[in-house]
Parts: sequence; structure tokens; C-alpha cells
Amino acid sequence: RSLLLLLEKIEIYPDRQQKILRRKVNDTSGQPLMEGVISFGAAYRPAENLAVVRLTAASGVKSHDYELLLYPKNLRKN
Repeated sequence: RSLLLLLEKIEIYPDRQQKILRRKVNDTSGQPLMEGVISFGAAYRPAENLAVVRLTAASGVKSHDYELLLYPKNLRKN
């Protein structure tokens, strides 16, 4: 057995009305991370142990797509 202690709860979410990606820690208000965010999505692929984050950001009349692949380490396996 092991004990897990949650120190911080971190949420990253899109503020669709203002087109801002925000970061919220515990019960604080969401702080802006990035402006001009049109879309944001995240998914976890357990078979590959891979987290995928995608977002689209607009600057003027142009938009840019970004994709970030993360490999979480030290996950508990059942």
C-alpha cells in the first residue's frame, strides 16, 4: 500500500468567450496562459501511455494549429 497526497489541483481550460487559454490552481481564479485560442482539446491514449494536446490559435487573420505529445512517466499500472 502507498499513500497519495494531492498537493495541487491544476486545470487548463479555454475561455471561449475571450479566446484565452487559462490555468487554474486549486480554488483560485483562472490566470491567462495564451491569448487568441480558438480551440483546445486534450486526450490520453492508455494503450500507448501518451497524452495529446491540440490547440488552434489566431493571430490577425491567420490561424495556426499546434500539437503537443507527452509521455507521462511513473504511472501506476494495474
